[in-house]
Amino acid sequence: MKLCTACTVSRPIQGCFQGGRTVLAVVSVPMFCKLLMLFEYKPTLGPILLMLREMSKDLGVFLLLMIIFLLGFGVSYIALLIPPARLGWTSLSALFMYPYFQMFGDFYLEVFELDEASAYTEKTWDAGDPNGVVSRGQGIVSVALLVCWVMISTVVLVNLLIAMFSDTYRTIKDNQLIIWKYQRY
Repeated sequence: MKLCTACTVSRPIQGCFQGGRTVLAVVSVPMFCKLLMLFEYKPTLGPILLMLREMSKDLGVFLLLMIIFLLGFGVSYIALLIPPARLGWTSLSALFMYPYFQMFGDFYLEVFELDEASAYTEKTWDAGDPNGVVSRGQGIVSVALLVCWVMISTVVLVNLLIAMFSDTYRTIKDNQLIIWKYQRY
């Protein structure tokens, strides 16, 4: 609340407008989430707000598992598809970005460098060739890894998240009246 007041007061000051807007944008989300506490005394909304808090804990566990799988696939993917001469800081961002966006359907198929007949190129790369491309064997293994990653991320991990959320929902819904009475005092 104090930060929101500071942002409003600093608005007319020369040079503070953009900084104040940025702080206000960051602070407004937790502030409105804090306003939800006004509804904790309601018999229906109080347990639902507790469900949201508990599900956010479940989401943290899920994100940890997803990051572990994401890094495992990302390292394998980068090791197969990026020649050693091209490795650098951009490869580090690709380590996270390729598997993350592949979870949502952007498969980066241009990385495989397919030729006209849709077969992997035969040219292999060595450590001294910065323009090397993916060999047929590396392309096949990377596509197999891609299929495994898509299956794990979309089927297994999403179903795990749904199961975790439904367990939390069921547990709190079963004890809804008791939880509401404890939240009143």
